[in-house]
Amino acid sequence: DLQMILNNSTQGVVYFSLGSNVKSANLPKHLQNIIIEALSDLPYTVLWKWEADSVPGVGKNVITRKWFPQQDILAHPNVKTFVTQGGLQSSEEAILRGVPMVALPFVSEQHVNVKNLKKLGVALYLEPSTMTKESLKQAIIKVSENRKWAREIQKLKAIVEDEPMTSLEKAVFWTEYVIRHKGARHLRSVAADTPLYEYLLLDVIAVFTISLIIGTFAIYYSTKFLYRKLLAIYLYIFTSNKLKVS
Repeated sequence: DLQMILNNSTQGVVYFSLGSNVKSANLPKHLQNIIIEALSDLPYTVLWKWEADSVPGVGKNVITRKWFPQQDILAHPNVKTFVTQGGLQSSEEAILRGVPMVALPFVSEQHVNVKNLKKLGVALYLEPSTMTKESLKQAIIKVSENRKWAREIQKLKAIVEDEPMTSLEKAVFWTEYVIRHKGARHLRSVAADTPLYEYLLLDVIAVFTISLIIGTFAIYYSTKFLYRKLLAIYLYIFTSNKLKVS
């Protein structure tokens, strides 16, 4: 039935998923309400990855499920916009399928990804903490209707896919290469043969510890020597003055 829904949604489809780490069903209630109201007010069919059994108050245009075949959905020509958390894998899949994004980052790594996507002109960045129903709705409509976003992500898709061989061909080539060269030990990282004492930095720790001990003793004996010299000078001066007085 999902294929039929996508085929019949000629006005466009918005796919909403926050990935596996950030779950829509666990968002704060006020943020859930903002998203529900914004998605329900869109003129598109919305596929929303919602991890609970049902969403209260959601519009008829919104279809929720606990799981969607994300890559298959993004590959459908009727999908106009992907609302995402900006995770690395989701971003890569959107680029490879040529679907522009509205990004709602929640954790630090996602903020970095989304800022880069924004610079490339393939995503519109919304901050969840300050987002409103209207700002989310207008962001989705803007990305869906303005062909600039689609053109930019198609350009990026062409750059990413422009390689001398496909991923499968690359995997086959290197597998056969290793077989031809009997394990290809010349490609083996020197780190694989690192002695345990180097791996654990025991040599560095030993040098540091010895240096610290030597430094401590040097300071101790220097201070002791200086103290004795100063004490001897003081006693000499004190004794000399006492003899003069006598």
